Parts: sequence; structure tokens; C-alpha cells
Amino acid sequence: MEVKDLTGLSKPLTKLIEVIAAGCGRIYEPKHIRRMAQAKADEIRLISAALSECSVNPMLLDYRNGFITLQGENKSEQFAIPAEYKNLLLRASIKQQHCLAEKQKNIDTISAIAAKELDGEKDVSESPLDNDWITRFFGIAEDISEAQMQDLWGRVLAGEVRRPGSYSLRCLEILKNITKEEAEVFCKVASFAFQRDGQYAIYKAENMFNGKFGIKYDDIILLQDLLLLHTNLLQMTYSGSGPLAIVYANKVIISWNFPESSKTKLNVVAFTKVGSELLNLVDTEFNSEYLKILLRWLKINDDTRVSIADFLFYDDIKKEIQYTGLIDWQE
Repeated sequence: MEVKDLTGLSKPLTKLIEVIAAGCGRIYEPKHIRRMAQAKADEIRLISAALSECSVNPMLLDYRNGFITLQGENKSEQFAIPAEYKNLLLRASIKQQHCLAEKQKNIDTISAIAAKELDGEKDVSESPLDNDWITRFFGIAEDISEAQMQDLWGRVLAGEVRRPGSYSLRCLEILKNITKEEAEVFCKVASFAFQRDGQYAIYKAENMFNGKFGIKYDDIILLQDLLLLHTNLLQMTYSGSGPLAIVYANKVIISWNFPESSKTKLNVVAFTKVGSELLNLVDTEFNSEYLKILLRWLKINDDTRVSIADFLFYDDIKKEIQYTGLIDWQE
């Protein structure tokens, strides 16, 4: 079936199918040809090894379709390939087909997860996915067999279909080498990430990384080694007039009358570009105790009004956070 023959599908699913067709076409057809050629080359090498053991002039030998023919002056004799060589080729062929089937199964599973993510959505970006990204993605996805990691990769594919450029090539390479256990650590730490002006970080509150919130220093070091967190402690500062807003989980915290003369510093552990990209894969609910810590930070003095609201989305055109249900907060 051609992609053009598909009708009745939503725009997101149609785009996904086109991406899968492009990715699998690029990967499997050339690889299949190469593997068939490699199998034939292996067969020829095995036969050559067998012939080299003979004292007969190799110019008088011919190999075709599994049989060796010895050419004499007056007659020719035909010999079957020894059974051990045939069995070796058969086992190699079976292994090759099994590996191909497993790789295709992995891609099918990840593609189905992406389709589920996009099901029900009405629209996606008109921008096409980068060809190199498609090739790199499916080249990696074919070897992802663990269920939880397949879920992450399916969501990556769906996210890239929605908005090409959401996940960089470097992000794919780093995610490829992350284990299930490491992914679980990232999700745990990511649940405390807040965002301000496009920068994502974790507030290093007192006792933040001693296990009080389920996070230990070893977790931070691990994510730094994976290039998901910056290695240096940073200071996020704010000085100026107007409201100061941060987004944590599904909440927006706003300090409305932030003192113009004040300059507040917040010690944070910041996410790298790749770490920030992967945050899109984490669904989190706010931690009420951690939320209070952030609220207290923005409550500079008794004159400062701090509000909390439900986050809706970020308006790229207006460069504003959209929210609803705004209420003032009191300790």
C-alpha cells in the first residue's frame, strides 16, 4: 500500500506514517541488500577455504549452486559441499532472519506508541522532519527492545512529528546509551524542574539532595555524567521591575510587585540543552512541599504579592505564559 492511498487519517497520523515509510525504506532496503551480499560473500569464502585444502589446480575447479565440479582433460566430476559448510550457512541465515525480525518488531512497537500519542490530535507542524534525523532515529530504534525505553522512543518520535527540531541528533545519541535505571533517575530528578524564560533548573534548597525529596547527590552526579545536568552550581538571578514568573509542573508562580531595587539569587542545578529536551517526555505532578519552598523564595518581603495559577501553555507569539485560576498565596 502506498502512503498516498491512505485516506481518512488525521494529519498527525498521516505525517507519522510518511516518516515511518521514509525511515524504514532508507534503513531496511539497503541493509537487506548488504546482508544478502554479505551472506553470499561468506559462502564464497567458506568454499574457497575448502578448495584451498585440495592439491588440485584451482583453475580446474568450478563452484555453482552448492556443487563443486572438477574439470579433467576427458571428463568432469561433481562433488556436493560438505554438510558442515551447508549447516553453517543455514544457521547463519536463520540467525540473520531472526535478527531482522526482532529489529522490525522493535520499530513496529515504537511506531505504534507514537501513533497512540498522536491519536486524537488534529494538527501538527507543516515543517518536514530532517532526513538525517529520520535515518538516525530508526537506525537506533531498531535495537531498542526494553518496554519502558520503547515508550520513551515512541514519545520522542511523536514529539518530533508534532514539532520538528524538538529533539536534536545529540539528544538521540545520548538517549540511545541511557539504561532503564538511568532513565528512572532522570524522571525522578526531572519532577523537581522549574522553568523561567526557557531555562530549566532544580532549586538547590537546604537538604534538597540528601534524600529528603528522594534525590541523592549520586543521582545528580549520574545525570551530570550523562550530560543531562550542568556540572557547576549556577545562580539564577532576577533584578528589575514587573512580575517574576516561573513554571513548576502544572503550576505557575508569580511575584507581582517584585521590588525594583532588590536582586535575588537562587542557587540552582541547571539542565543542559539535551536534558531540557528530554524534560518534554516526563509527566509530573507538583510536590506540595517543594512548591512551598519556591513560593517562599518569591515572597521577598511582606509587601510582595505572590500568586499561584494552573499552567495552560506558553504563547510563542506574545512570549507570555498563559494560565488560569489565579489565586493569591499566603503562608
